[in-house]
Formats: sequence, C-alpha cells, structure tokens
Amino acid sequence: MVTSAQAAARMVAEDVPAGSRVLVIGGEGLRVALRERGLVPVESADEDPVAVVQGYGGPGMPWARFAEAAYAVGRGCPGTPPTRT
Repeated sequence: MVTSAQAAARMVAEDVPAGSRVLVIGGEGLRVALRERGLVPVESADEDPVAVVQGYGGPGMPWARFAEAAYAVGRGCPGTPPTRT
C-alpha cells in the first residue's frame, strides 16, 4: 500500500535534487515521506523551498499555512507535482 503522502513525495523527488527544501502544508506523514525520499521539509517560504507540497493537515489546519504556500508559489516556487499540474 502507498499513501498519498508517499506518492506526493515520490513525485517531488523525481523533479528536484536530493537534499532540496520542500515547503510542507500538511501533516507529519507528509514530512516523514519527504525525508524518506531524501528531501528536507521546511515550514516557511523564507527558507527558499524549491517546491511546495500540500496534503491533509486535519480540520484545524490554520489558513496561515495556505498563505505560506501562496507566498512561496508567488515567488516562483512550483506546487506539487512541479511539472505535472
């Protein structure tokens, strides 16, 4: 079985080099999946991510997290999947 977090992490890992920073908007499972693929999850657009990945963060996910993703995308950072949206 493959989770949606694992699938998203695999897709990002196919498009960015290992060790790349990826802005995470979602739960811990997504962070774990990115780390398993050799990527570095970050929390802020100010950390110069090369991609943004969004997953389920629960009903209490603050809107500020989505705003952070918008800031990163506005700066030219692609969303997930970077080359297939």
